[in-house]
Amino acid sequence: MRKSVSEIIKILSKFSNTPDNLLPALFEIKKKTKKWDFQIISEIAEFFNLPKSHIWGILSFYHIFEIGPAKKISRAKEKAAKVKIPIRLRGPLLKKSGGIEFFSKIKELTTEEIIKKITASGLTGRGGACFPAGKKWEAVFEASRRKNSSPVIICNAYEAEPDVFKDRVLLEENPRLVVEGILIAAKTLDAIDGYVYLNPYYKKAFKKLSPVLKEAKKTLPDFNFKIFIGGGNYICGEETALLESMEGRRGEPRQKPPFPTISGLFNRPTLINNAETFANIPLIFSGGYKNTKLFCVSGKAAKTAGIFELPAETKINDLIFEFGGAEKEKIGFIQIGGFGGKISRPEELKNGIIASGAAAVSIEPKNKKLADILRERAGFFASESCGKCAPCREGTSQISEILKKKNLSEKDKKRIDDLIFALKEASFCAFGSLAAVPISSFLRGNGE
Repeated sequence: MRKSVSEIIKILSKFSNTPDNLLPALFEIKKKTKKWDFQIISEIAEFFNLPKSHIWGILSFYHIFEIGPAKKISRAKEKAAKVKIPIRLRGPLLKKSGGIEFFSKIKELTTEEIIKKITASGLTGRGGACFPAGKKWEAVFEASRRKNSSPVIICNAYEAEPDVFKDRVLLEENPRLVVEGILIAAKTLDAIDGYVYLNPYYKKAFKKLSPVLKEAKKTLPDFNFKIFIGGGNYICGEETALLESMEGRRGEPRQKPPFPTISGLFNRPTLINNAETFANIPLIFSGGYKNTKLFCVSGKAAKTAGIFELPAETKINDLIFEFGGAEKEKIGFIQIGGFGGKISRPEELKNGIIASGAAAVSIEPKNKKLADILRERAGFFASESCGKCAPCREGTSQISEILKKKNLSEKDKKRIDDLIFALKEASFCAFGSLAAVPISSFLRGNGE
């Protein structure tokens, strides 16, 4: 035991005892210990000057530390992240570059000129919310001037949702384009600190990113640029939960406003963009921007599942049938927008575009029952709820338990209906509303 504790003290000595180093330190300690005993927790708490309960709260919250049931969840995510994703169609985002090629094109431009060009391009966030990128950059710029505070740049490369894997492929295939977009943001907004907030199971992406960050240091020497590994929980993809985790707390969403653009990481104005959003920035200044998106197609009814780089206005039917190769008569259900998207039968499908949410389509075969799909989704949301608010914590858990029954009574269905209402109307953040969307599909049929 003494040897174990001495090793922990040695690891801790490599870090400063600021809150942003808590998760990185715990990751390093995890490599050396399989058991988080009282002595180890005491050493960590003493070093960071935090209560032992805080350390235990962090360890038991994040899946990556594998406390209790989280071990099964963590191992499943690790396995999923190793599955090879075929790239079916490449465009400018996935075309590999030889180096940081386009940064020089913005050197002579003013901040206002750069933001104006991004705004004129019409680029919207690729993380799901589709917020105009130029407008967000402008908000950060104005806030940093008002507060006389250097902003922080964060690339959200977390992507912890099943059936969504576009950022993983992008970072594995073309990390330079993402990093170059971050460098342009840093130069534009006069930022000195930046992070790539990375999914902990994206080991290959980490290996690809690391040397590119060293290359970035030569391009912009004064920019302090790091990879920050998240804790594995889906909720940390939400921007304020992401900030909480980076500040050494449980990844629970914050009240908004204030928005991160004004008061983000350690109260500094913070630009948070998705990895795919940043990858589009250099293309805007090189003339290569084509308003393409990375679409994820999955499910056993898809003959050609994988990643497709297609125009952002691609119709859903084209994605399913032309590119995904699905046959209508063999499709049971289709879910659009990731696990939090609506589940439809083929005859209910509207041939629009994916206007919001993840650019993902899951095509399930006829032999898979709706009830099984819903149990899977309900179980995911129950395990991923941060637990901050009762409507979400209890609602997702109770729905998951009810759906485990083989036959549901009318009383069960009414209970689910009531819980969905509470999730939509009373949850602290959008997670509750997202959890309710696929489950609402159940109420349209008998779930068989």
